Amino acid sequence: MKLIILGLLLGVFALVFGMSANLTNFDTLKFFLDPASFAVVFVLTVGTLLMGFQGSFISSVTSIWKRDIDDQTLDRSIQFWKAAKRYAIASGFIGTVMGIVLILNAMGDDLGRQILPLSIAVLTVYYGLILGYLVFDPIACLLEARKGVAEP
Repeated sequence: MKLIILGLLLGVFALVFGMSANLTNFDTLKFFLDPASFAVVFVLTVGTLLMGFQGSFISSVTSIWKRDIDDQTLDRSIQFWKAAKRYAIASGFIGTVMGIVLILNAMGDDLGRQILPLSIAVLTVYYGLILGYLVFDPIACLLEARKGVAEP
């Protein structure tokens, strides 16, 4: 447990070190705090996990601090946290693509016509991420859970 806390502290230090330009300008930290961006990632991730892990969402979260859990719950919790990683990364990409689409739209009609192929390319990535990570992967997780429950 002590190594986990040490690892978290080192990780936080590394992030603050990089975001503050080598600990010389702590004013730059505010550029990395954006509630809308955090909400996109957090809400999409939790929503997708709720879809894919309907019967084991709470037990997967609480398994972090419970000491006595059965093997099936432990296996499902491991799947849950691996999926959480995938969904958080995908949600970050989705947020990035959303921002790029908004930037392209803000450029106006004249320039917009010139970069229309770029906007189509960005939107195809956007749709692919949404379908792959927010629809298809949760369905697969749900079916895997059913399979695990059906096995003796």
